[in-house]
Amino acid sequence: MNAERWRQIQKIFDDALKQELQARGRFLDRACSDDPSLRNEVEALLRSHGPASTFLDPAPQKGLTAPDVKPTDGMIETSGNSFCRAINKRLMASTVRNYEARK
Repeated sequence: MNAERWRQIQKIFDDALKQELQARGRFLDRACSDDPSLRNEVEALLRSHGPASTFLDPAPQKGLTAPDVKPTDGMIETSGNSFCRAINKRLMASTVRNYEARK
């Protein structure tokens, strides 16, 4: 994926976050009308941008624990950049899944 594509995804993602939840679908219909893969990328980021309480949902099986990792370990620290936070959240979830799979 090239830098221009990431800028496009980031802009639509940031604009979508400004929309009311009920209006996001219509916004994405307009913003991504001719590019289904763009919409898929933005929707994936929006799903991962949910509240922090859903980060590890569904709850892990009994007896499994998450690795001892601070939320910012190995992640880019950004201030007020929701796009980077969403990317970091997806990376962290992937890291936890990979760690658990190796146990």
